[in-house]
Amino acid sequence: MTDDERTIRDLVETWMAATKRGDLATVLSLMTDDVVFMVPGQEPFGKEAFSALSDGMRSIEIDGTSNVQELQIVGAWAYMRNHLRITATPASGGEPVRRSGYTLSIFRKGEDGRWASRAGCKPADRREKLTPVAEVNSPRNDEPIAVEAVDLTG
Repeated sequence: MTDDERTIRDLVETWMAATKRGDLATVLSLMTDDVVFMVPGQEPFGKEAFSALSDGMRSIEIDGTSNVQELQIVGAWAYMRNHLRITATPASGGEPVRRSGYTLSIFRKGEDGRWASRAGCKPADRREKLTPVAEVNSPRNDEPIAVEAVDLTG
């Protein structure tokens, strides 16, 4: 494992531990200022919106595990496929909510040598249906490809 791979894995572990502690400042420090999050059913959002959303969830205890499936580094950029298991428990009591799934994260190495999260994608919840919404031609062989999107109406 290279130093850069170890550093990115440590970043993910730090993110998970800071989330569990409710340490939003540390989580935000692990992102580039121009980070973009993409989740089903929402417009892409950045660091400021992430901060506001996280601040609004202070009454929820979040715990989870991360299992890196693949990590590739190309120069000052890296991508990571990751499997997350998250449990969110209301601090006032109540049933915990458990979610798990695969994510895709993109990292960028800054001029200072630090790696930071640049983008994150969360797949649709398995309960959501994917429906073909368009057809485009493949750039490789000009064959049609169905483009799918999450159906939030049903």
